Amino acid sequence: MSWCPSQDITTTPIISYQNITLSLAKNLTCGTGYLRSDVGGSLPPWILTAFAIVLQLPVVIVRIARWDKTQLICLFMSVLEAGIITQAYISTHLTPNKVLVWSPISLVLPAGAMIQQLVLLVEMHGSQIPLLRRIIVKRTEPSDSGFWNPLWFRRKSSSGPDLELGDVHAPDEGNEHQTSSSTNTRVRWTLVIMVLSLFLLVWFTVLETRGLVAAVHGLNVDHLEVSWCSPIFTTFSLAVLDGNCNQYEITQDFKKGIGCIKMQATEQRQWLRATIVLTSLFLSIQLLDLVTMLLVNSKYRVMKAVKMKRPWFSMISGILSLVVILIFGIVEASNLPTGITERVWVVMKVGDDVAACTGNLTPAGLRGAVIGWTDGLLNSWGAAYFGASA
Repeated sequence: MSWCPSQDITTTPIISYQNITLSLAKNLTCGTGYLRSDVGGSLPPWILTAFAIVLQLPVVIVRIARWDKTQLICLFMSVLEAGIITQAYISTHLTPNKVLVWSPISLVLPAGAMIQQLVLLVEMHGSQIPLLRRIIVKRTEPSDSGFWNPLWFRRKSSSGPDLELGDVHAPDEGNEHQTSSSTNTRVRWTLVIMVLSLFLLVWFTVLETRGLVAAVHGLNVDHLEVSWCSPIFTTFSLAVLDGNCNQYEITQDFKKGIGCIKMQATEQRQWLRATIVLTSLFLSIQLLDLVTMLLVNSKYRVMKAVKMKRPWFSMISGILSLVVILIFGIVEASNLPTGITERVWVVMKVGDDVAACTGNLTPAGLRGAVIGWTDGLLNSWGAAYFGASA
């Protein structure tokens, strides 16, 4: 591959082709170096996404059969996910060229978990909480037949009054105080979980809506660019020319000891479109799951085995969204970005002269994804993350 015919380098000032012909004749080499995204230019490292899938999939399966056994772990993972996306929003300021860090498409899974937890807890224990007693009709055990059985249309159970806070129906009067205390404690913990689930569900909805609005605005930004860095862009490097005759001016980040170029944010623009489509879809899915959870008979089973009263759309969409992020994360780490070739020429300043050397760029791999994503996620931490020199 030869230098583009008589092409000048349009840096400031312009470097003419004649000034570097001598170094081209010597076939100088710059070596091989990775090309990684700068702050906020990478998807979550694929190994973290794979770990999330391995952790979430068993929890989803347990939620289908024994949802009450997953309440605490669902709360923990939901708080963690909400914290990560909130931190991403703060660090990136929702700038469109950092959408790979802040895209909220992974929130549909924890949002569905909070819908399931909230509705089923209200259904099971709502009559034990005085505040909810005034809002919903006292429930009765749903019949085994019939698909529909809305929560607020259920008649009061004929078997007796619902259990109130502190009420105990025990024949042994000696254990009355102990049983009452145990009931109160259980109801209080149930109320705490309900409040946390409701708060997280509202917060997820706010994050998704805010991210959707930011993606719409970001897609309308012209000349969207993202920064890419490589160790072969040394301190005295001025510009890069690739095999397609594309020119990129090099800027030095002396705090990080690396040179970077700006390229068209092709992947980011595609991800903005995906964020708009998927977030809109997922918000609709969450609403559909909420309505379904409120209306469907809790004892209705599909093929007499699996209960229908579950946020099926959110669970399936959530796992699929993680799989999509995993696949694109692997592809991103294994390929160079669109717009640059593997072999490049690096124009550098040598004393009062300029020279050009041939270099080879390689994909950033997992390490590059970790750096790009983590730098974007924790950028707001400043010196606490980057060190005092930042």
